[in-house]
Amino acid sequence: MGLGTSTIRLPLLTVVVLLAVGAPVTAATPVVSPHGTDGNPGTDAAPFRTLAKAASVAHAGDTVIVKAGTYEGNVSIAQSGTPENPIVFKTSGKVLVAGRIEQKRGFRPVDGEQGTFMVEDPGPVAAVAIDLDTTNIVLNGMDAVGRVNDVAAGNYRYCFDNHVGKLYLRYAGENPEKDHTIHVLRDVRGFSIAGSNVVLDGFAISGFSHHGVEIGGGKNVTVKHCRISLCGFPWGGAINLYNTNQAKIEDCVLHRVMNGIVLTQAAGTLITHNTIHRTRAHGIILSEGAGNAIRNNLLFAGGPSGNALYVHADAAAGLALDYNCYLDYLNSILISWMPLEGRYPTFWDYRADIQGQDTHSISDDPLFISTIHGMEDFRLNPDSPCKGKPEDGTDIGARLPD
Repeated sequence: MGLGTSTIRLPLLTVVVLLAVGAPVTAATPVVSPHGTDGNPGTDAAPFRTLAKAASVAHAGDTVIVKAGTYEGNVSIAQSGTPENPIVFKTSGKVLVAGRIEQKRGFRPVDGEQGTFMVEDPGPVAAVAIDLDTTNIVLNGMDAVGRVNDVAAGNYRYCFDNHVGKLYLRYAGENPEKDHTIHVLRDVRGFSIAGSNVVLDGFAISGFSHHGVEIGGGKNVTVKHCRISLCGFPWGGAINLYNTNQAKIEDCVLHRVMNGIVLTQAAGTLITHNTIHRTRAHGIILSEGAGNAIRNNLLFAGGPSGNALYVHADAAAGLALDYNCYLDYLNSILISWMPLEGRYPTFWDYRADIQGQDTHSISDDPLFISTIHGMEDFRLNPDSPCKGKPEDGTDIGARLPD
């Protein structure tokens, strides 16, 4: 009797297991709104309030809809999708992920510390920036030191003592408020993506001490249609890729950042149709990676601390560059291919020495509609040399809507 019972149940169990394994992913659409709360179920009628909450519940196949508004950063996306069913974060309307930034006033000289000034601050202090709200074309971050006594040892230094809630800094030995504004940045990054098969689509991201978007540990992450600014004090950038494979950065505008895109131990990355404008350091920097492709990008970059393109020799394997436009608006070195090949003041110096790269690329003024501070419009004028240049017949740089 027992044997007969087992014979009947086994096929039924097998059918149930097969149905469960073969079942398709059921996609959900979590919704985030400035008018929601994280205690809600995340529906259109009762949305979440924070991106962090949506990220914590999103699974393969889900599309998180983020409604127009301003949101906090430091969003960690650890969940993974699949190649067929990624996790998508997509905006609906204008969405800004903003780091907390506060202008500091009321600095006072510190007794016995020549050139050091102090102001009370509750913290946290992720970075300190000079003249963030002016027409200054590049970021100007101060260097952090660990002890108050070390501030006076050099200019452009600061120390935050969180035990007593005081910020100390030295700026050229005079009161920093005399001719400048001082801003404190509170947050480190906009998004941190450790999961695989994740898509970030349509966000404006601004005001973070390190990176706008940090990608690392996973693979097949896509960032597209994003606009990132004011990130990287004193080092970092708009998008940082570390120890990741098969990422794609597409149709993004990266402006007024320390670095545009930083790749370290990143392989198989496609960087295409991005506009990178006025970095303090590098437009794109690559090290310790292989098989990356940089195509159809507009790099009006390379500030006082860097180049439009910096390629370390250990990232040259399988590297493919073409249909780009390079300009260095401030530095005398346009492209660096280090450590052995050289530093190239002009695009043509680079082309003559590095064979097989950027065959169809150019180095001309892209003729943006406007680069006036606060009124930037990175669409191209009709007579721009970047229009219709790529092999697909579109434009070099981010393909922005009219």
